[in-house]
Amino acid sequence: MDETRPPVILIGRGITTLGALRCLSRQGLRVHTACDDQLVPRSRYFRPAITSTGQRWQCELGPQGYEILAAMPFDRAVLFPCADDIAMWVAELPPELQHRFIASNGSAAALRVLQDKRRFSELCVSLKIPHPRCFLVSTPEDLDAVPFEEMPRVFFKPSNSIPFLKKFGVKGLWVHNREEAQRIFRQVCASDQEVLVQEYVAGSAQDHYFIDGFVDRHGDVRAVFARRRERIYPPDFGNSSYCYNVPVDSISPAWDSLRKILQHVGYRGIFSGEFKHDATDGQFRILEINTRAWVYVEFAASCGIDVCRLAYEDACGANVPDLKITRPGAGCVDLYHDLLSVRSMPTGERPNPLKLGYQWFRAHKSAFCFSDPYPAFRWTTQVLRNRLLRIWNGR
Repeated sequence: MDETRPPVILIGRGITTLGALRCLSRQGLRVHTACDDQLVPRSRYFRPAITSTGQRWQCELGPQGYEILAAMPFDRAVLFPCADDIAMWVAELPPELQHRFIASNGSAAALRVLQDKRRFSELCVSLKIPHPRCFLVSTPEDLDAVPFEEMPRVFFKPSNSIPFLKKFGVKGLWVHNREEAQRIFRQVCASDQEVLVQEYVAGSAQDHYFIDGFVDRHGDVRAVFARRRERIYPPDFGNSSYCYNVPVDSISPAWDSLRKILQHVGYRGIFSGEFKHDATDGQFRILEINTRAWVYVEFAASCGIDVCRLAYEDACGANVPDLKITRPGAGCVDLYHDLLSVRSMPTGERPNPLKLGYQWFRAHKSAFCFSDPYPAFRWTTQVLRNRLLRIWNGR
């Protein structure tokens, strides 16, 4: 461990934070984690972020988080956010803390555009970026202007996904007709959530693509990592249960769109853009951009694209190298959810068992690592416990 370099204060929870913790620790860096879940502390690399007075930082944000940060026993440290709201919190760091705590992070102005789905949709329209049709709705009367009859599938998408997910437990709410939209919109308004109506892009899980990477403080792209989704769980609004990397040149129109957006807002830091290839017209339509480390940072690092390392070097003002993929075509699997995904498919559409076993055997395992196995054991026991509780309550 290099004691001469600034330590990292990693802020977040879940698989994303675990992956970033492993990536940064393997670089020989001192990493202190502010976390309030039960997964990350099981890692062999975990050490809590503790103030000079002995208070353990458990991921509190807002003014309280700034007070805790000011009490950290470091003359200088690199902040590393692992969620959108945390990235915004870091971007709005008070001036009196900015000289001590540095980060390779998007500006608050850029994050407000990219994180707010309304403003992001408006930006795509102004830049003529292929994007699903969206309709901003603030009142029930706004729904009258939405052409539901022209769109086969439509859903309510939140402007801010984090509170929406906490409230409804899903990333979006399906709408089948105008009457249903009126009813659901009243429920959404009652919970103080802002939403827009978005057309669902035609296609399957295999039509989803992701372009991840890193932009340094000079605005130069130093790493690009493209992935294609093969299976998803839950269907439609779930996460990838199996994906694999593809050459970015194979989806160059998508990369052109993403690069145009990042340059327009002057973005700096780690990014992950999600696209769907529209089966009706062949366009790559951008769905969203994550403005921080994403779930698969450890998988990307195993393929030569360690964006966590780049973010640390950039924050410290060091030269940032260009990274290239070392394992083309490698896959990543979330075994539990991929099993559920396969089981949910019609029998005739399930992948060949031999192919499936080959994919699982060779793929990078989400959460699991032979040199750091305990987080995966903790996650597995928690999943099994929740599963048993659902079965019990179902009785």
